Amino acid sequence: MNKSFPSARLGVIGGGPNEFREELARKISDEGLTDKIELLGYQPGNQAFRLLKAAPIFLFPSHEEGFGMAIAEAMACSCAVVAYDLPVYRECFKNTLLTAPLHDLDGISNLVITLLSHPNLLTDRIKKGIEISKSLDWSLTTKREWSIIQSIPSST
Repeated sequence: MNKSFPSARLGVIGGGPNEFREELARKISDEGLTDKIELLGYQPGNQAFRLLKAAPIFLFPSHEEGFGMAIAEAMACSCAVVAYDLPVYRECFKNTLLTAPLHDLDGISNLVITLLSHPNLLTDRIKKGIEISKSLDWSLTTKREWSIIQSIPSST
């Protein structure tokens, strides 16, 4: 973790295979980061949202997504979002996220440090995220998706 932010902590939410979790815990321990990174495992909805609301930044290093529901939820909880640059994010979230090229771990890390170092940028991204999340209404999304589906020619 960056020495410039000694109080920064990372909470990892989510499940996954035990082998993966054990390997990640071992790597965290090997790097001496057990006091900085906590594996929180699966969190039920209300608890997950409580954790999001307490965090200024949501780090979402997914390699592929169909939409990015977790990002929308994080934005609604007032988090700035750092993620890999996936085409779907550009379409759905415009320039609201800070993104790094796919698999660029240094790029992702540097974006988090940038947000922590620049409170005005962090505040700006949080505000933009809240505005985008307000526009993600299910009825609007359904109409938009239905329109796309209807525009695809039938294969029969």
